[in-house]
Order: sequence, then structure tokens, then C-alpha cells
Amino acid sequence: MGITVFLIEHDMKVIMDEPSMGLSPLYVDRIFDIIQELNRQGIAILLVEQNANMALGIAQRGYVLQTGRVVLADTAANLGQPPHDAQGIPRAVTTGGPMNKIERVRAALAGAPMDHPPFTIWYHFGNQHAPAERAAQVHLELFEHYDLDLLKVMNDYDYPMPQGMEVMATPADLGRLAPFDPLETPLGTQLRAIEQIARALAGKALFVDTLFNAWNTLRRNLVKEAMPALMSEHPKALGAALRVVNDNLIRYARATLERGASGIFFSVPAAAESLTREQFERFMRPLDLELLEAVRGLGECHILHAHGEALYLDRLLDYPVHALSWSDLHGGPTIAEARTRTALTLMAGVDHVGFPYVSAGVIREQVRRARAEAGPTGFIVAPGCAVPTYSFPPLITAARDAARE
Repeated sequence: MGITVFLIEHDMKVIMDEPSMGLSPLYVDRIFDIIQELNRQGIAILLVEQNANMALGIAQRGYVLQTGRVVLADTAANLGQPPHDAQGIPRAVTTGGPMNKIERVRAALAGAPMDHPPFTIWYHFGNQHAPAERAAQVHLELFEHYDLDLLKVMNDYDYPMPQGMEVMATPADLGRLAPFDPLETPLGTQLRAIEQIARALAGKALFVDTLFNAWNTLRRNLVKEAMPALMSEHPKALGAALRVVNDNLIRYARATLERGASGIFFSVPAAAESLTREQFERFMRPLDLELLEAVRGLGECHILHAHGEALYLDRLLDYPVHALSWSDLHGGPTIAEARTRTALTLMAGVDHVGFPYVSAGVIREQVRRARAEAGPTGFIVAPGCAVPTYSFPPLITAARDAARE
């Protein structure tokens, strides 16, 4: 209140630059309540904000900037209430003409008007034995063949096991983990593929590199079935091992961003089927946040992939990322519910589990429903996780075309 009185008495105007950045939904709501109260007291406010939905909800007038120029200006009510078609799907919002792929994805991440939501899809290629050239080639072929808006690069090269070991099941085993230079491991092959993809897509599209968090990297690559026992019986040794792995993953994440990746697709299995909530709080969340803070500002498209069905979603929504990917059709929440819980750009809509087994018509309806739930901004059409490799091309093109209707 003291600040408000001071501003009024001095006839001051306020410029706010992205006040919601990095805050949990609860604090975002509080910040916007304060902004509204300042405005009601007669203080003029210029708000620069990527969360377009919330900004338009309290503003009188809005301006949409694209690459430094105003491409749309109208009352906030008009900008926030675009007309819908008969199926309830938002029509394309006028943006000054068709967008290219980079503009479209950036608009989605900014919560700004789009000509249509970006579309992406991914699956495992089974090329973890192959050289970087082949890994880059198959990703670029996928991108070109399906005319994707955003490319997610799979990362199936292995985190190296200490020499002479097949599994790490004891504290002594975990003690053998050490820092490394990613280029000197199989992950170096992935980094060389990233360099080639970056050259090929320069000026054409954004792409993200997949990174599994420290807990999942350790489980998938090193400790395997020993993880439950290590968490319960040797938590200190496991914690120390996870820190070594996380530090190596931070080095890798910075390396991939330096080589041209637009962001990381950060896979976090924060779900009851993987570990308890208490184990998540101890072994996963602190290191996840540490890694994401280490790359904050180094990429423009960091995506949190909340992997699993019984998600601890309430403890993921404050992760410092640009978008949230999850399976809205397997475990939820629905897109409509997620929209009420976070200001992040949402990335969902397509059933990855049943994808190969349903008709193109069913897939088109999934995309239409997703677009209707998501609204006209802040949304990317995507599967909840990787679709099966044997998914037929007509199904993928059906999903893509429905995203562009």
C-alpha cells in the first residue's frame, strides 16, 4: 500500500517486464492481483508479458510484437476473444500474414497469436549404434517428410558405464562414478549429430535435444533394477552418485546448446509408478532444478516432459522452463485443467499409446479436441510421449493437417 500511495502522489507510471517469469501459478496470480490494484488506483502501467492470456485479462489494450515490430493491436477484449468455428476450435488469429516455423513456435512459447498451433511428433529410430551422420540424417528426414514445425531430437546414446561393470548395485559401485567430458563418451556422438542438425535447420526451424534427468539416467543406464534398494538402503551413496551424474548432464546440456540446440526436452519421470513423493523430493527435484537453473537463459525453448501417469504435477509447475509436455490422455490432467494450473505453453493432445491402432479420423478428432481445450495461444500439438516406430505415415499426416485446419 505504501508503494501505491507513493506512486499516486508522484503521478508515476510503471513499466513491468515479464513479472510472472519463473514464478509458480500461485504467485503469478498474486502478482497480477497487485498489478490490477495499482491500475485501479490510477497508476498507468505498461506491461511486457509472455503470458498473454493473463495479461489480456487485466489490460485495456494490447499490442503483439513479432521480431521487433507491432503486428497486431486491438482492445484486450478483442485480442483475448478470437472467434471460434462450429467445432469450438479457435480460428487463426490475424498476425500480419502466414508465419514461418520459427515465428510460429516463438509465438506459441510467448502466448502470442499464431496462424495455427505448431505441430511436432517423434519416435525412437533405434540408431544408438550408428554414427552421428546417420542420426542427423534420420531426424532431418523425419522433419522434412512430415513438415514439422519443431524438431525433437531423440537421444538414445548411452551414459557410459564404468569399465568392467554391467550394473551398479552397491555404494562401492556408485563410488566409481566420476566427472567426464561428454565429447569423450557416447554422448559425444549425439553432440556431433546436433552440430549437423543445427547447420541444416539454421534459419528454418527450432529444435530441442532430449535429456533424461539424473535419476532416470542413473536408473536407465547404470543401476537398473537396483534403484529401489539403493533409495531405501543407501540413500547417501545414491545422493552422491546422482550429483556426479547431474554435473555431467549439466556439462552436456550446455554443450548441446552451444552447438545450436534451441533448448532441451527435459524428461522427468516424477510419477508414483517410478518413486514415492518423498523419494522424488529427495532424489529428483533438487537436482532437476539445479540443472535447469544452470541452463536458464541459454536456450529459448526448454520443455519439461512430465513422464508418467500418476504425476506429482503440483511439484513440477515451478520448474523454470518454457513449455510443459505430458500425456493428457493417459493419466492427465486434461489440457483444459492444465490451462488453469500453469501459465506455461502446453504441449499435448495426441494419444501416443494407441496411435498406430486407430484411424486417421480418430486422430483428427483428438487434435481438434485438444485445440478447443487449449484455446488460441500457448499451445503446441504433440503426442504425450514417443509414438511407436511402426506408426504409419498417413496417421502422422492426419495429426499434422488437423493442427493446421
